[in-house]
Amino acid sequence: MSTKEKQAQLVEILKAWQHIENRSVAQTADIIDKSTNPVIRIVMEIIQRDSAMHHRVQQFIIDSLENQALQITPDDIAQVWSAIEAHIEAERRTGELVAAAQKQDARMLISAGAIQSNHCRQTAAAAARYGFECTLVLSGELPEQPSANLLLDQLFGAKIVNVTERKDQDRILQETFDQATEGGKKPYLVPYGGSSPTGALGYAFAVDEFLKQGIHADWIVFATSSGGTHAGLVLGQRVFGYKGKILGVSNSRSRQMGEVDCFKDERYKRLDL
Repeated sequence: MSTKEKQAQLVEILKAWQHIENRSVAQTADIIDKSTNPVIRIVMEIIQRDSAMHHRVQQFIIDSLENQALQITPDDIAQVWSAIEAHIEAERRTGELVAAAQKQDARMLISAGAIQSNHCRQTAAAAARYGFECTLVLSGELPEQPSANLLLDQLFGAKIVNVTERKDQDRILQETFDQATEGGKKPYLVPYGGSSPTGALGYAFAVDEFLKQGIHADWIVFATSSGGTHAGLVLGQRVFGYKGKILGVSNSRSRQMGEVDCFKDERYKRLDL
């Protein structure tokens, strides 16, 4: 594919992304109108302005590419493309988990991750969006002044349970879930990093989408921690026939492969194969 063709493809992706930003603006406006919670209203206004800004930046890039005023290399395109796809897949996986929680008539989302976990921030945002309570069991030392994802977790109204030792996190996560159940909260437990059969399906289908876009790559390389992304991509590779190699680079602790393989069969069932 020539650079010109890649630029044209990037323009189409950016236009599709603008539709997503437009929906975000409309959805946040709807939440602002309906919510009386001042924290939720403030957060929704921030997201709304952020989406509007993204739309303007995307339009600037589109105009520049279509008018040939901006030169962009294949490496630049690949970098932008990778960031867009990563963001879409993170939202997709969280959406799968929220849908599963709604089917079980849950009223609370409980999950775990590191202090600055992207997954936990997505879970807190989804809980605020769909009216769930949210408790996050976060490992690591809490900073004196919250920032980045931790700050957003709190702005979204999530309750933070801090665990200083990672080895205690799974136990405390289960205890937190059991306490909420006993208290009649109807919690839905989202495993560490969203690594469940439901959460990993987004990445399995991402491989299918990747292949349908006609992208040719010998390797898919990504950071791996809780194993859900890794297992989902490997499943997608086998189901949809990706001929390249899947390489996960660990960015945290080592995990037993059995923890990832244990729900492989359930994923196949959910793909209706």
